[in-house]
Amino acid sequence: MMQYELFGKQISGRFTIPSGIVTTNVYTIKYIAEHVPEIGIITTKSIGKYPREGNREPIIHCYATGCPGTFINAVGLRNPGADKFAEELSRIKLPPDRFLLASIFGAMPDEMVYAAQKLEPYVDGFELNFSCPHSPGHGTAIGHDPKSIKIFTKAVREKTGKPVVAKLSPNTDHIDDLARAAMSAGANGLVAINTVGPKIYTIGEYPILTSPVGGSKSGERIKENRLESIRKIRDAVGYDFPMLIMGGISRANDVRAHLPKEKYFGVGTVLAGMSTKNLIKYFAALESDVINGTNEADRYLVLNRSGHKRFNVLRNERLAEDLSMVTLDGSFEIAPGQFAFAWIPSVGEKPYSLVENNPAKIAVQMRKRSDGTDGIFSTALVNVKEGSEIYLRGPCGNAVELEGIKSAVIVGGGTGTAAIYPIFSELREKGIDVKCFVGAKDKKHVVYADNFYGLASVSTDDGSYGSKGFVTDILAKRLKDSNIDANTVFFNCGPAPMLREAEAIELKYVSKNNIFSSEEKMVRCGYGLCGECARKDGLRTDVDGPFMNPI
Repeated sequence: MMQYELFGKQISGRFTIPSGIVTTNVYTIKYIAEHVPEIGIITTKSIGKYPREGNREPIIHCYATGCPGTFINAVGLRNPGADKFAEELSRIKLPPDRFLLASIFGAMPDEMVYAAQKLEPYVDGFELNFSCPHSPGHGTAIGHDPKSIKIFTKAVREKTGKPVVAKLSPNTDHIDDLARAAMSAGANGLVAINTVGPKIYTIGEYPILTSPVGGSKSGERIKENRLESIRKIRDAVGYDFPMLIMGGISRANDVRAHLPKEKYFGVGTVLAGMSTKNLIKYFAALESDVINGTNEADRYLVLNRSGHKRFNVLRNERLAEDLSMVTLDGSFEIAPGQFAFAWIPSVGEKPYSLVENNPAKIAVQMRKRSDGTDGIFSTALVNVKEGSEIYLRGPCGNAVELEGIKSAVIVGGGTGTAAIYPIFSELREKGIDVKCFVGAKDKKHVVYADNFYGLASVSTDDGSYGSKGFVTDILAKRLKDSNIDANTVFFNCGPAPMLREAEAIELKYVSKNNIFSSEEKMVRCGYGLCGECARKDGLRTDVDGPFMNPI
């Protein structure tokens, strides 16, 4: 493999993934660093002095099919804050030939300096975010003005001994002046470009993003913007400064268009929908393509995206004060194990498993926010009126593999029953021996128990339906009294504590390769881009799951 050097450090590869995509937490950072040598530069999400919740979902929308990476997005600089992120980084160690580039932002120079100083012990350099197009007071609000870029760059440059690069926006007519300003203030290099925008996209009369504006173009649609921006920048500052080139790079020809003068390249939204396994293969193939003049990496691109499908609510059956079964007036094709995002215009969107797909049915549990208040979207969906508009997008995630199974055990807790019912139904249709266990806090919260043909063992916390106790209690007892074959396959879905207990019981009978669990976990984009759903092993629920082997 070819060797590269960045700011005096030997690195393993020429690629990075741009800030805010995939490598957004320490788990995916560590995994990608250890498994993808072609990515020699690991770029973090943008980190500020203070934690930010960011925008509510939807935060991303694919506005074109058949064209890789064509998204509008508005995450809203969601991050844990510099103190928390520094503490998280302190717990991981990366291979010595990876360059960890921390993206930082701030509304004032001292905020950006604070983030840099907190992160400095754990990173190799800093990317100054002057390019985010959809967060007022940050990003392009600062980065459109050469004087501001000078002030911020100089402030960070004077307080850190690590290299500093400025990320520039294409949303200007004078990107050359911005590049001159950054370099004159002491920047060691540049990054260009970010998404083009902002803009509002609509479905019918409704803005799709809650923000509602976002970076309006990415992927192949901004190749011309990238080429023109890089030409202007290099005409202004020459070729003596390292630059990370990004913006619509998906194939080897996109890289070769800048060779041999440029060395480092970012590949971003084209990774949408790509599993971690295929991401590893993709970067290996892309590097080989660049060297050999081939185009083998194309096979890993996910080109076709399902759009939003409009429904009206046919029925809202209130099962409990905080639980509803919402039936829509049409079908939605989705395989067992997959999930969809439900979107209510002007309210938001969240992911749900469908209990059935013809007609589409969603079991909705009212959730609490971190501050203890009722969740905005789940409350709206629990109380949705008949005739109201709802859109579904998907399917997301991977279907479970059911071929070859001789016997199975299925365990669901709470609304996790919604995800296991389609698996149960298909296995039963195949004539497979299935044992099913369902748990809930009381009778009203037992989802779909009557549809398990009387074959489910049900438990409730208060004993109002089935056995009294946790579902894992009855699971342990019944398995002990059964002859469980070592080839039995287990499927679990529910909250994390239930899953860990169920897995511990099941591991007494089978290996972890025969256990597949889907955790009730935050999934914000469904494309594997935002990284919010990453597990501690670095795999992402929305593209590697949702049903996965225990860690």
